[in-house]
Amino acid sequence: MKTNKILVLTAAVAAFAGVSLIQAEGAEAATVCKGRMIGQGTGMGIAGQGTALARSNALADWGNKVRAKHGTQFANTATARSVKYDCRQGAILEAKCVVTAVPCADVVAKKTKTKKKRR
Repeated sequence: MKTNKILVLTAAVAAFAGVSLIQAEGAEAATVCKGRMIGQGTGMGIAGQGTALARSNALADWGNKVRAKHGTQFANTATARSVKYDCRQGAILEAKCVVTAVPCADVVAKKTKTKKKRR
């Protein structure tokens, strides 16, 4: 049983390495960043629930704005840089959050072959 698991794991690692080598030969990945963008959100609740909801809504707003302007690959706070939150408790139970971040993505650019001039 353990032998089968090891064989499957070894095959998966080998397949991944092969795909990585093929991608590396034909393309180069580079991190591309765009201008800082802002998202805003509000939430209602007590004991931090309103703030958590406001933060979630602000992230969703940021993602939607980035997706509309730059595309889905940039709308991920995991790859964004300089992510900053400003959340404040508002009137009674309402909380407001603002998130700002620089959207970034790893963009794969294919290598182009240059033709040599013949003399």
